[in-house]
Amino acid sequence: MNHEQEAIQAAEQILKDALSAHETNQIKEQQSAMPWLANTCSDLLPIEQLGTVNDKVHIFAIRQVADEVPTTMDGLPNPMNLETNSAVVARLEHMYSFEADEEAHECLNSMSSSIVLNEGSKLEHNKGMGLFMSIRNQWFVLYAARRLTVSKRCGTDFTTSTASILGMEDTPDKFFANWPDISQDTKELITNLLFFAEAAVIMERKMPAVYKTMAQRIMNSLEDKDDE
Repeated sequence: MNHEQEAIQAAEQILKDALSAHETNQIKEQQSAMPWLANTCSDLLPIEQLGTVNDKVHIFAIRQVADEVPTTMDGLPNPMNLETNSAVVARLEHMYSFEADEEAHECLNSMSSSIVLNEGSKLEHNKGMGLFMSIRNQWFVLYAARRLTVSKRCGTDFTTSTASILGMEDTPDKFFANWPDISQDTKELITNLLFFAEAAVIMERKMPAVYKTMAQRIMNSLEDKDDE
């Protein structure tokens, strides 16, 4: 191996190490934020849904907020030690409360719903959006940066696991094996959240013409309903 090949190999290794460290830091950040998200989401419920956090499935959006100065919140860890002038400000907002699990399955496992989410995420104020789900205040699901983090409340503690969407495609059962007591319904809710977040994104990438037609029809239909 000559000096040029050694230099290329060394550069490739540095890049691999940097990417691995970045992924590790992202996972740490997401996992350490789960208790704060779980304990805060009930405070964000609309008035008509107050007191339902233990009985229903709630969906929240986490979206980047432009032109705001980040503030330190008690109880929200900052494992990456981000400086306030370089941190990305995000806001947790209530999106929807499902009256029954059947409604949640039907909505989240719908291509139309996924397309509406995908189109909405393209808006300037929604860039960098993630999703957070509370399942009867016992299971909590964060999907952001194409990474799935699931937590189960165990008294005051949380059991947490993270997987990349790429790793989930082939081995979802291996991921769920972290919780032998997880119900089939909870598994389906988590899987359906992934469909909600990713189905339209994948369709737009693989079938852009078909996606464009469907998206136009769906968004036009929503606009017509708003007019009515």
